[in-house]
Amino acid sequence: MVKGGNHKAWRSQQVARQLIDILTQLIDIGSVAIAVSLGAAILSEQFLTDKLEEQRQQVQKKLELSVDKAFNEYCDRIFERLRKIYQQIAEDIQRQQVTWQSAKTAAIEVSHPDSDEQPWQQMLDKASALKQEILAAVETSNH
Repeated sequence: MVKGGNHKAWRSQQVARQLIDILTQLIDIGSVAIAVSLGAAILSEQFLTDKLEEQRQQVQKKLELSVDKAFNEYCDRIFERLRKIYQQIAEDIQRQQVTWQSAKTAAIEVSHPDSDEQPWQQMLDKASALKQEILAAVETSNH
């Protein structure tokens, strides 16, 4: 055993060795911790990069669907607006035709007040005259 003053020195050396051992273990643990930390950082960066790419693709798909939907809705609205415009034009044309036909009929009635009777009466008169001529010609040829 160590005597008196040497005991204190011996005890100090032993404490110092234990302290050095603990520090060495901490350094080793620190190195491992740093390595684990770096590994975790690299893995988390790769994970985040993969997740970011996955989300980018999802956003791109949703954006494409949204743009397609908006474009289709816009085309539908244009189609409906054009349909209404063409329907209105067709209705206007029909009204103008009715107005024009009414004006034409009124103009004919004004210029020929008895238009229904007059042409038919003239035809009947001519037919009667022709009949008389034919009958007269037949009688003359028979005599």
